[in-house]
Amino acid sequence: MDKESFQLKNQFGQFYSGGPILFVTHNRKLFFPTQNSVSVIDLVNGKIEPLNFRSRDIINTMDIDKSGKFLSIIDKTNLLLIIDIEKKRIKNKLLLKGYSFSCKWSPRGKYLALTISNHVQVWKIDFSEKNTQSFCQLARTYSNHFNEIVSIDWNFSGNFLISASLDFTIKIIPFRKNTRFKEINLTGFM
Repeated sequence: MDKESFQLKNQFGQFYSGGPILFVTHNRKLFFPTQNSVSVIDLVNGKIEPLNFRSRDIINTMDIDKSGKFLSIIDKTNLLLIIDIEKKRIKNKLLLKGYSFSCKWSPRGKYLALTISNHVQVWKIDFSEKNTQSFCQLARTYSNHFNEIVSIDWNFSGNFLISASLDFTIKIIPFRKNTRFKEINLTGFM
């Protein structure tokens, strides 16, 4: 354990258990997994607090939408939770059909892309103010890799997805159907 991790543990009383660390710039908060929950460090006030939920198992991956309002987490049992950060409650639960290494919100926050084995699934997420839960609908599935996909991201406009796999390929995939762009394969990186 290095010195910085030890100081963080002693200073705030929480321990980092691996996985992504997310920084929300507009309200200066840091989100990190602590086993099966998420802790939030308020960098301005120097306070730490856990979010009021627990997943079923250790958190595998998580991401926050660009507005900083919704947090998506996926645990080791393939359970996807969408959490309203401001209200501190779960908006939706979805059991996925396979293991996911990565998830990423689209730039406008309408879609959530996630990896399941060698597939990329894009889910349309609808947050209605009237409804207490969100509506999740599978919008697209891409099966472009031969091995597990470990990372995924959107471009700034949300028109393209990029995925990296254990088959040593990186693929750029058009998301919008009216785009005059064919899939690009980048191979041979080691």
